[in-house]
Amino acid sequence: MALEIVACVFKVSTKIYATVDEVQANKKRCLRLSERIRCLVAPLRELVRQTDGDGAVYKESLIDLVRTLEEARQFLSTFVKEKSVLRRVHDVCYAKRVKEKFEFLNERLNSLVPALTFGLQVECQRTVQKTFSVETRLAEDTKDESNDLKAIQQLLNSLGMPSFQYIRSSELRGRRLMKAGRLYTFYTAQYRLAPVVLKKPRFDFTSVRREQFFTDAKNMLQFNSENVVRVFGVCVDSCQSYFVVTELMTRGS
Repeated sequence: MALEIVACVFKVSTKIYATVDEVQANKKRCLRLSERIRCLVAPLRELVRQTDGDGAVYKESLIDLVRTLEEARQFLSTFVKEKSVLRRVHDVCYAKRVKEKFEFLNERLNSLVPALTFGLQVECQRTVQKTFSVETRLAEDTKDESNDLKAIQQLLNSLGMPSFQYIRSSELRGRRLMKAGRLYTFYTAQYRLAPVVLKKPRFDFTSVRREQFFTDAKNMLQFNSENVVRVFGVCVDSCQSYFVVTELMTRGS
């Protein structure tokens, strides 16, 4: 029974490796996750064989591993399809959500390490445990996240959009209501010590309106000049509210 589950583990993990070869975004983090999966999965077949194919002690953990791998496969597959530039910019705005999903999957895998490495040779145990150590994982993931965001910024730069960026909600301080209109609500805030205006749509977002939101922000950016209000970028806060961030003009309307 355990050998059958291990076979399923290898089947799903093989699909994951193939998927990672085709991802179009978050490549570093996808590759890192697949490497951790490979490290955990590789010794399993021999481990179960040592128990004469029974491996009852590993059965529950192996089932959990199959579920986790399938969830990981589905998540990674979302990065395979070639996306429009605006859609990829939208994904950057949900960087926190993507990061949390990677962390969740890594934690799930990490929780299975003790049970699935029980009975392995000491040297093999150390290799797996080192790969999943919190310190190593956080350092690698932070670096990978930074590289992924740089790749997006390079894409924007190549399209003549070097100043267009995702602004984290935490970077906007002292938010205050400025005025509410029929279609938009305006707030004032501080962004890197500069006074800014946050323009928030009041209508519900559909996929079409979301795409249009980024199109409008891009068009505003293209008109940046000395005599036009500067557009810094876009922000999506924890409540999934969308904002265009522009400089605050103390005079004029």
